[in-house]
Amino acid sequence: MSIANQAENGLNAATLSFHHAGLEEGFQITGATDVVLANIISDVLCIYTDNLLAAVRPGGVLVVNRAMAGDKIADPAVRDPETTAMRTLVSAFREDERFTSALLPIGGGLLVASTRRE
Repeated sequence: MSIANQAENGLNAATLSFHHAGLEEGFQITGATDVVLANIISDVLCIYTDNLLAAVRPGGVLVVNRAMAGDKIADPAVRDPETTAMRTLVSAFREDERFTSALLPIGGGLLVASTRRE
């Protein structure tokens, strides 16, 4: 989809690159990037939070899919491992002064975190 959108919008292929990889392989492909899309389970996200933070360059954006844990994240009585892990991740970005973040109720929820420029 991204590569097709690049062509449709006439974006210069020399200025954009797309990588589709497993998590650990993805961290080795390149340095910090403009946009990181994370579509992985919450407990794995929590293990790799520091790697995700480092993967986004200053001024870049991290997008995490399913961030509302099936709409359970807002209910403090729900304490299953997935929901607890996602709450931890969302809180980590909210409290980290390097990021401005928002939790959007789109689909399963999107955590969008933009890094502040240095």
